[in-house]
Amino acid sequence: MDKILKPLFDTVVDYPTLKKRVALLTWIAAIGGLALLSSQVSQVSEFLGKAGPSTTVFGLTISLMYLVLTLPFALLARIVKLHDTLSDVLRVRHRFDVFNVLFPLAAASGASLSAMQLGRVAQSRRALMNAAFYRYASSTKPAIDEHLIHEALDTWSWIWVLSEALVVTALVSVVLVVYGRLEATLWLALGAVIAIALMRLLYVRCSRLALDEVAAITSDNERKMAIRALFHAL
Repeated sequence: MDKILKPLFDTVVDYPTLKKRVALLTWIAAIGGLALLSSQVSQVSEFLGKAGPSTTVFGLTISLMYLVLTLPFALLARIVKLHDTLSDVLRVRHRFDVFNVLFPLAAASGASLSAMQLGRVAQSRRALMNAAFYRYASSTKPAIDEHLIHEALDTWSWIWVLSEALVVTALVSVVLVVYGRLEATLWLALGAVIAIALMRLLYVRCSRLALDEVAAITSDNERKMAIRALFHAL
């Protein structure tokens, strides 16, 4: 049990532990979504009641079908990296990397960029992030305070947890609307609004942590000169 709960409460220290937390909580969210459907839709309740034995999870007795039916969704979300897909579609990391990491890095390094070079920063985002940021702020070989990196990873993990939970919420809401359970759908919508507001607060925290990481990276003159050269080469 401790091993199962460990990803929930331990600070995320690298990308693999981030993915474990997201995957586990997406599975839990899917189980919760199915439980809500069971309480609102008689057909779902009857199916789960007739299908298979029960088990005890965290002191609660539930049908094994809750686990069996939701596990494929959780695995699929893990395999396709659902949070990464959402980020790519919504350009969350793209905007963050450009405006909250790379532009501040360029300014802190003393690089003077033309309008054309500023446009190339976005085009070369991945390469610049690897060469100018992750080279020094990697969780595997950090050149700055590990605490800053761990705090950033931990905060991002909760953003991704909420983003995948919103996908579950959307899918459950569709089923509820189809069966005319509008009151439950409205409560889910309220929960989604709260989740989005929380994600916004976490995003602001990530922005502040990114600035702290940028400051730590550029506190070393040798690193600052190397980063400045990368931007001037654009």
